[in-house]
Amino acid sequence: MKMKRTLLVTLLTVGLVGSAIAQDISPYLFGQNHWLAQGDEDRVGYIHLLWPKVKESGVKVVRIGGNGYNRNLPERQRLVAMVDSIRHIGAEPLLQVPCDYTVLQAMELVEYFTQRGEKKVQFWCIGNEPLLRNEFTIEGVRDYIMRIAPAMKRVDPTIKIFVFDECELREAAYRDLCGGRLDITGLKENGARLIDGFSFHKYPNGREFNRDNVIFSGPETIRNQAEKLVQMMNEADTKHRRTGDAKLMWALTEVNVTYANPDREIAGFGNTSFLGGQFMAEIFGIGMQYGAFTVNPWCISETDAVSTDFGYLGLPREFYPRSSYYHMQMMAEHMSGQFMPTSVNQDYVKAIGTKSDDTICVLVMNQSLTENFDFDIILNKNEKSTQRLTINADASLDKHLRGAIDNQTTVLFVFNAQGELLKQLTYGLKQNLKFQGPEVNNAMEENALMENKDKNSGKEILKRDGIIPPRDHQAPPNLIDLTEYYTASLDDDWLVSVGANLQPLPKGIQTWAGAKFDVRGLIQLAGKNLYEQSELDDARKKEYYPQVVNNIRVQLKGQKIHFVHASSWWADENDKVGEYVVHYENGEIRRIPLLYMQSLKDWWTTPNDPTPQNAEIAWQGQNE
Repeated sequence: MKMKRTLLVTLLTVGLVGSAIAQDISPYLFGQNHWLAQGDEDRVGYIHLLWPKVKESGVKVVRIGGNGYNRNLPERQRLVAMVDSIRHIGAEPLLQVPCDYTVLQAMELVEYFTQRGEKKVQFWCIGNEPLLRNEFTIEGVRDYIMRIAPAMKRVDPTIKIFVFDECELREAAYRDLCGGRLDITGLKENGARLIDGFSFHKYPNGREFNRDNVIFSGPETIRNQAEKLVQMMNEADTKHRRTGDAKLMWALTEVNVTYANPDREIAGFGNTSFLGGQFMAEIFGIGMQYGAFTVNPWCISETDAVSTDFGYLGLPREFYPRSSYYHMQMMAEHMSGQFMPTSVNQDYVKAIGTKSDDTICVLVMNQSLTENFDFDIILNKNEKSTQRLTINADASLDKHLRGAIDNQTTVLFVFNAQGELLKQLTYGLKQNLKFQGPEVNNAMEENALMENKDKNSGKEILKRDGIIPPRDHQAPPNLIDLTEYYTASLDDDWLVSVGANLQPLPKGIQTWAGAKFDVRGLIQLAGKNLYEQSELDDARKKEYYPQVVNNIRVQLKGQKIHFVHASSWWADENDKVGEYVVHYENGEIRRIPLLYMQSLKDWWTTPNDPTPQNAEIAWQGQNE
């Protein structure tokens, strides 16, 4: 059968101008709160549009809770959709049972959400801020816990239950329930401990506060409350011989800079500011240090009023990620294993350290408004330095790293286990003001690319079943050398069936649609339809192609960039099927979306098929 393949060229114009004891970090540490969804309190919400971005932030637990859901738990169909959305991004729901539920209501709710196979809800909490407005006494709180928690464990003794989500750690009340006069930590139901942990909230600032409150007193208040709760739980564990997996856990299930956001100034000090993101990073660090099960900022998105705008995603329609989003993303992606103590000799600089089998991470936050620092990161706790900023990280290595950090900037340093720098991520007020993400410098990757380039110069490179011919030595530098980035040979069967290749495509330096190209290989990426429709074993196992290719070096000035590309399947018209991300020397980032039937189409076409509106036909041929 004859199949005509069409490649398209798109002409795009872009303007070129701690603690001494090693503390394991919970795999569920990085959390969020499911708020504000469309219809909650008859308000406009956008969470249904935001799940892909939420997933990319690294969230592992999403709490369905708070005052709104305590008063009006969503009806079942909507609640199932919420749980499924959380599951779909690879996170776990933490589902709140309203404090006024009866025994039968609690049993039915748990029974429904624990009989769903892989969709079983494992983590639960009861009630929300019962003491805040004097709705309950602590005796009343114990009464509803003793009504609801046994009913829940009667249905499934393996679930984990947290109580009681007060607006702050009210020490006397928590101590009453945790080993005190109203102790519930030694009780059992259905062969299991009745409750598994304690949770609290904290918004350390009110309507009147300043920048130093965000930097110093706010985090210190949360640290002190976490310390007190951990001490209470340790005493209760000892009292009731709770050891191993039965030890009490704790969670900070709502937190942000303030409960009354003053403005949306990125350079300010409210919830949505750059400093607000550094505040959240410090709170995650406290969670790491004291072994929190999860830390859940409030919230994903709440943009209908300035005073309640707490979300880590910004205003519609762009929903730009905010500082709190990118700080969480950097930490969630890189910081795991165990908390590693650090010390810093400057008041307005904070450091958080982690250590795993493979990596050592040090997050450094310069919170000064004006001071830049030359620094020395020392990967042991004892050595000194003459640098004005000295950071000691207790990795027990004789390694140093010197550099500089700007004011109002966060830098995450990722080292291998031997203390060699692998990667450096820089995110500051400068990037935040431009709605940009962290700048990434892959130290080891850059070295490897240079080594491979030298090693492969002038040679054919094997890719799958075919080869990549060497680059013509007469090729001008404006024909970007993609040798190190190709993922397939033009001779490979790189699509869904045997024979689906580009063997007939002319190779070498070619002129298409008035532009020259160095045609030798293919950057094929992984796509959903490619894997689902593939007849190739490797492709079905999703081991064939990467989902993204990064750090393609251009390092040239110009007025236009020409791309030769096509899709490997079809999509609905105007669907975004990919994007190019262009990084400029001045730090600007330009994203070029690839829209189906605008800038490209499926490479397999038939006569009289329409062509994309914003692309030219570069080449067409036939293949068996």
